[in-house]
Amino acid sequence: MADTPQISVIVPMYKVERYIKLCIESILMQTFQDFEIILVDDASPDNCVELCQKLYGDIDKIKLVRHEKNLGLGPARNTGMKHAVGKYLCFVDSYDIIFPNALEKFYTVAEKNNAQVVHASGWYNLLQDEPEPKQENLRLQWEPYSQEGFLQANPIYRLEEHWRKNRTWSMAWLCLCRRDFIEKIKLEFLPIISEDEPFNLTLFCFAERYYVMHEALYIYRRRSDSIMKTQDAEKFSKSIQSLMIGVAYVKNLLERLPRFQNYDLWRESMLNEFFTRYINNHTVHYYKDLKLSAELNSVVKDTLEKFFGNGADFVKYFFNGYHLYRRQAEMLMQERQNLIRQRQPENNLVAMFIREQPALLELMNSIRSKGKKIFLMGTPRHGNLGDQAIVLGELHVLKKIFPGHNVIEIPYDYLIGELGEFLWGLGLQKHIRREDVIFLHGGKSGNLWLNEENLRRKLIEKFPQNKIVVFPQSIHFTENDAGRRELAVSQKIYNAHKNLHLMTRDENSFAFAKKFFPQVNNYLLPDSATVLQGIMDDVDVERQGVLFILRRDKEKIRDDAKIQRLQNYLTEKNIPFEVTDTVINERVTADNREEKIRDVLSKIRRSRLVITDRFHGVIFAVITRTPVLAFKSFDTKISSGIKWFKNIPSVFYGENQDWSGVKNFIDKYYSFHKKKNSVASSQKIDNGSLKDFTRVLNKILHAEKKG
Repeated sequence: MADTPQISVIVPMYKVERYIKLCIESILMQTFQDFEIILVDDASPDNCVELCQKLYGDIDKIKLVRHEKNLGLGPARNTGMKHAVGKYLCFVDSYDIIFPNALEKFYTVAEKNNAQVVHASGWYNLLQDEPEPKQENLRLQWEPYSQEGFLQANPIYRLEEHWRKNRTWSMAWLCLCRRDFIEKIKLEFLPIISEDEPFNLTLFCFAERYYVMHEALYIYRRRSDSIMKTQDAEKFSKSIQSLMIGVAYVKNLLERLPRFQNYDLWRESMLNEFFTRYINNHTVHYYKDLKLSAELNSVVKDTLEKFFGNGADFVKYFFNGYHLYRRQAEMLMQERQNLIRQRQPENNLVAMFIREQPALLELMNSIRSKGKKIFLMGTPRHGNLGDQAIVLGELHVLKKIFPGHNVIEIPYDYLIGELGEFLWGLGLQKHIRREDVIFLHGGKSGNLWLNEENLRRKLIEKFPQNKIVVFPQSIHFTENDAGRRELAVSQKIYNAHKNLHLMTRDENSFAFAKKFFPQVNNYLLPDSATVLQGIMDDVDVERQGVLFILRRDKEKIRDDAKIQRLQNYLTEKNIPFEVTDTVINERVTADNREEKIRDVLSKIRRSRLVITDRFHGVIFAVITRTPVLAFKSFDTKISSGIKWFKNIPSVFYGENQDWSGVKNFIDKYYSFHKKKNSVASSQKIDNGSLKDFTRVLNKILHAEKKG
């Protein structure tokens, strides 16, 4: 961050211990990072300050300012403004959340248009008290602006066409303001309830360059214990006093505007409008009964007469109009709530942000943490359990070889698209040091799965100084113009990196890599999932039947007639069979990955024989010590990769075998578990894979940079 940040984010704190961490983290997650956070402790009686000092005490961009006694939200914001040094001011309430691109959106629009105020016309109401937001509790709200861009500079027009017609709301957190403009007009928040009303009305009147953008960037929490929800005589009294202070302020504000014909009548109309809005939006919340009690009646009368004198029109106006306005407000609020309930947020980015926010916060804290770190990037979260087993194997290898390091996994979809923009914008490159080793997820390279290849290229280009290790891949570029074009792109990027180490998992891919990526350090190793041998054997099961694990995706090239013949043979022999796949229609994350893999391994363990055209069908069978009959897939990863298991007689590649050979294998190995029904009594397969990875990685870690 520069010495003078571009944005000062002001966050008052009072009784928000449950929410403050999520609020601050949402600011720290911003894609625009040139900001400071000013936390203003308004003499909060809970542990807000202690929590913030513990979590953020060593972060330079966070300042903590404290009040000796509770002064209220308005004075707390004023304190924040006095300590701010940014070019722009932004207000975030401590129980709320902003989206990761909020500051970037505000700043970009403000700079591009030289705006004094940028006003976001949308937000989300969060109808829950629990700290972490749930999408089903979000309600999208929009202001009915008729235009996007600059409002006419004429303040009279703005008040008539926008403010008076309820086209603008008055929450301070909807705006980004130039600090020099705020200081020029000497604007502060009043020490009242709903201090936003007069503050934003002043902005509306005096900012010549007032820009409205059609964006919803803020999540406003409607807490049950909020000041706006508490209803009693004391709060009602304070509300009326706040109303009167506000009316006096607005009266003075309007007198500062240029005069025009019928100004007095117009000014009275605007004051009445402010009066009405304040009652509708604020005062009615504190008063339960339809009639004023004698105590409150006296408070209202005394307060009004203090400002306007006995018999003033406003006294009569209040008593004649209050009940009508209150009833109208109740009906309007009910209609608004009904409308809001029907307007669920449709923005996929919002849903994604809400769903991913806890994981994103945890990830960013890990990335920012001190100490030794290892990064594993590009891991999937889809339901292909073969790919998930690769990840589990990769993590097992890294934790064994780097016991003193924090292994940080960054999923594929956190590095691309909208979430990727957030993460890169948060300074991912900046937080990864030159000495950190970056590992890229294994599996498949080439143009058949071009999205994964593009990400791999991007990471290799973005970290030219880091040692990058690519876990074992099968490489396949198609023999056509598209394949040759994509291969040329990968060649240029791979060969340009001076410290790139590429593992391949079959002989064909290894030969391909040595030919086309000669500047890369190439290694032949088994699939990463093979290291799971022996670490998931804590189950004894009875085995029955045959399990077909068959592809249904674009890599399927098997001979279905051959599969049908096998199934007919099993039927003739009264051998039960089941057809399945290792792809599930569920999202797989770090939290449930091992559980899902154990589920599929358990299913295979209960079978006497596996027949498959999936490479990981073969590997899962080996891990569970289940005999397996394999057939070819799209590329050579089975035909070539199965050689890793050439010393295991219960692994049989049946693609080029005649029918008698296939049938003999089934007859022999279906009976393999007939007398030995438990896994524990089956043949044991030694796991040499982990030793191979350890040997190669130790070599890689001590390898010098090329060139």
